[in-house]
Order: sequence, then C-alpha cells, then structure tokens
Amino acid sequence: MMKITSVMFKKANRQQEKLPGVIAIANIEIENAIVIRDVLFGKYPDDSNKYFLRFPRRKSQIGFYLVAYCISKEIHEQVIAQVIEAWQRIDTNEFEQEGKTVVEIV
Repeated sequence: MMKITSVMFKKANRQQEKLPGVIAIANIEIENAIVIRDVLFGKYPDDSNKYFLRFPRRKSQIGFYLVAYCISKEIHEQVIAQVIEAWQRIDTNEFEQEGKTVVEIV
C-alpha cells in the first residue's frame, strides 16, 4: 500500500539543479510508515530508494524531463501519476509569484 500525503512544488535553485525548473517534494507513505520523505533536489543514482522528479516551469509543457530511481517500477509509476495529477491542480500564476505551493492528496 502506497500513498502520497502531500506534494510541495518549488522552483529549483540553480545551485541545487544545473537546469532551471520546478522540484516536486512529496511525502510518501508506504504500509503506514513514511519511508520516503522527499523527492530530492538532485541526483543520487547510487541510492535506489529515493525518487527524482523534475518538472518544467509551466504545466502547459508536456515533455518534462524526468529522472526516477525507485524501489519498484509499480511504485515509481504510481508516484509519477499522483505527482503529475497534483501538478495539474495548482494555479501556475500563484506559483510563479510565490515560488512554491503545496498540494494535499486526499
């Protein structure tokens, strides 16, 4: 059983990411224990238990760049789907002004 409880989207800092964009930070609960706290700011390919998601500045851009390392393909696909769904729900104008926004997953 996997559940994302919330996703925070925040603008990438150029020092954290070589390319500009948006970072998704998700609280992910698996079997009633939070085992993956964040979608992290960068690549750690040697750690297969963390996810890396990168989004464009505007949700109108369909072909976003995505790198994901995960504990299973099924969980990877579920996380991607839920994070994309959350991204589609945000007000991008508000996001551009504030620089970050949190989406609760119910």
